[in-house]
Amino acid sequence: MTTIHITYEATEVVDTDDLVITIDDSPVEYVLEDKFIIIDNSPDEFGFHMLKIHHPNISQTQKIKINNFNVNSASVRHTLFLSYAPKNNLRQNTTVISDYHPEWHMPYGNPVSWWLAECARNFKTRTYGKQIDDEYTVWYPETTRIEGNYPQTMKDFFEHNFGFTAVEKSEFKTVFHNMKIPCMRLPNLKYNEDALLKEFTEHIDLFEKSDWVPDQNNYIEDEKDFNLKESASIPWQILRPTLGEEVSDITDVFPESARLQQELLDNGCFIGMTFLACLHGESFVSPHLDDYWTQHPLLAPQRGMTKIWIPIGWEPGNYFKLDRVGNVPIDQGAWLFNPNCFTHASINTTKNPRFTIAFNVEIREPGKFTRYL
Repeated sequence: MTTIHITYEATEVVDTDDLVITIDDSPVEYVLEDKFIIIDNSPDEFGFHMLKIHHPNISQTQKIKINNFNVNSASVRHTLFLSYAPKNNLRQNTTVISDYHPEWHMPYGNPVSWWLAECARNFKTRTYGKQIDDEYTVWYPETTRIEGNYPQTMKDFFEHNFGFTAVEKSEFKTVFHNMKIPCMRLPNLKYNEDALLKEFTEHIDLFEKSDWVPDQNNYIEDEKDFNLKESASIPWQILRPTLGEEVSDITDVFPESARLQQELLDNGCFIGMTFLACLHGESFVSPHLDDYWTQHPLLAPQRGMTKIWIPIGWEPGNYFKLDRVGNVPIDQGAWLFNPNCFTHASINTTKNPRFTIAFNVEIREPGKFTRYL
C-alpha cells in the first residue's frame, strides 16, 4: 500500500469533501488530519503518476499552500516546484490553490528515489522554482486504460508510464532530424481529409489483399488471453513503399495522396518510404521503434524528427502513444515525429477501420519545409 502525505496551510478551514482528488485520472479517497491530506489508497505501481486536486467551490479569500509532498514518507523535495495549475491551456507553476487556480496538478514518481533521478535526467537543477515551460517543452504522459479482449502487452503500454520527456527550448532551433524532440504539429500542412478517406475507403480491397504484418506483432502471438476477430489477423498494411530517387506512382488509385506526396517532394523533402496504412477495427500495432534507416543507404539520414504522420478517419477510441510522451492528439492534423528514439504503439478499439499516411523523409531544404510549422 502506498501512502501520500501532503502538507498544507490554508487561510480558511478546509473541510472534508471540499476537495476532489484524482491520481492518473481515477478518483481517490482522502482524509484531512492536522494540516495533512492523507491518501492511503494511492497506486503502488512503479513509475510516473499525476495527482490532481480540485477545489470546485473555493472562495475568493481562500488560499491553500502546499508545503510538502511525501510518498511513503519520502519527500519529493525540490520537485514539488514542478507542480502547476492549468490555465487557458498553459501550465502555471505554483504550489498555491486559489479561486484563480482552483485546480492543482502534481507530477510525481514511485518510488521517490527513482523520481528524483528521472527529474535530474530531464531538468537542470537551476530550473526548479522557475516557470518550467519558459525553458522547456514538457510532455507528461497520461494513463489510458484499454478495455476489451486485447493482449496484456497493449493494455500495459497504454496504462503505465515509466518516465516523462522534457526538451530545452534551444533544441527547437534545429527541429529537423533532431534526436531529442519526440513530436510536433505541422499546423500548416494542409490536406483534404474527406477526399483522402474517400479514396482509401473506396479501395479498401487493396489493403485487404496485402499480406504484410509488422514484425513486432509476432512477439505477442503467444498471449492467448485475447481472441481478435479474424479480419484483424493482418492488423496493419503498408501499401506501395517507395525507395530510391524515383517514388512510386500512386496517382491513378490514390490521386489525393499522390498530390500530397508531390507537394512534399516540391518543398524540401526526399521521401524514402511512403506508407498508406489501414488498421482494422479492434486491432493494434504493438510497441516498437522504427529502424528503416538501417535498411538502405538512402534511408540512413532519415533519423530523428523525420516522419510525417497524418491520421485519416480516426474516431475516438483510436490511440497512438509515444513512450514517456503520451498519446498524440488525433484531431490536430499532421505531425512530425521521431520514430527511431521513442517507442510507439497504436490501437483501434472501434469497430471501424482507420487509415494513416506517413512519409519517411530526409528534409534536404529546411527553408522550404518550415512553411508547415
